[in-house]
Amino acid sequence: GAENDCRACGELGVAGHLEYRGLDLTVKNIENARRRFPGVAFEVGDVRDVQHPDGAFDYVVASDVFEHLSLHGMERAIGEAMRLATRGVALTFFNMSESADHEDRPTKLYH
Repeated sequence: GAENDCRACGELGVAGHLEYRGLDLTVKNIENARRRFPGVAFEVGDVRDVQHPDGAFDYVVASDVFEHLSLHGMERAIGEAMRLATRGVALTFFNMSESADHEDRPTKLYH
């Protein structure tokens, strides 16, 4: 959820130097994040269709989300990250060492 990166920024001592905004698809995750970090902007949203204008952020950081998307969804999400960021994009993935290539395997709402 959106609070993981926010918590990490605090643990690393950089949170005071950032204007952080968290995004998560799940309402419950956003409610939990707002409760844990009341001074931070968290919003419900879809990484494939973010409701902010082009260049709205200096940096976009997305952790452990792209491996849950279909290949088409991943392309859209990366396009959104590139559209929103003016200075840089950082993407992280779960350790996928057991799979040489990304496999599109639908499992309920995940891929």
